[in-house]
Amino acid sequence: MPLPPPAARRHVHSRTVQCEGYFREDGLWDIEASLLDTKPFAHDDFERGRRQPGDAVHKMSIRLTVDDHLIIREAAAAMDDVPYPTCHDVPPRMEALVGLKLGGGWRAAVRARLEKRAACTHLMELIGPAITTLFQSMSYRDIENMGAETKNYARAKTVFRRRLLVVARGRADAEEVFSAIRGEGGVGPDQPANRADAGKLIAFKV
Repeated sequence: MPLPPPAARRHVHSRTVQCEGYFREDGLWDIEASLLDTKPFAHDDFERGRRQPGDAVHKMSIRLTVDDHLIIREAAAAMDDVPYPTCHDVPPRMEALVGLKLGGGWRAAVRARLEKRAACTHLMELIGPAITTLFQSMSYRDIENMGAETKNYARAKTVFRRRLLVVARGRADAEEVFSAIRGEGGVGPDQPANRADAGKLIAFKV
């Protein structure tokens, strides 16, 4: 359903935020987010002089590389067009995010590693949509390109995890079950590393 018709107005600013998610050949995930601010009229910039309609007010991007355990393995940033020379000091500081595990409270964790005075407001604004794009990207793997055996395993693994979650809720040994779900090798009844977990299903009478 579209927005209702607007009142009479004048267009004065555009901000475009674009996020892309990639699954790398080495099994890691790349998320790239970019921000572009423009104005539809000419204006003067204190540092850069006369700016023409459509010239960038801000143009910057970030890339986060994350593993399956939601740990940031690499972090990079680029300031392609920015109003102040000090903006270029910020990209190297993004490396402070390396090693951060994304989970509950990740926004506070990011702020703790990138203090406001050492960061860029607009670059920080990109981290939020980048991370939510990561979650969306990780929710889908290219199952259509998997072999039939892998497809069946992927489905079985999903069912297995869901059953463990159902069983764990309300149980005294819930933490033990959740530990199995968070296991390093994943959870699946046909995985040798997790046969003990498969045995728990029998014990839990799932």
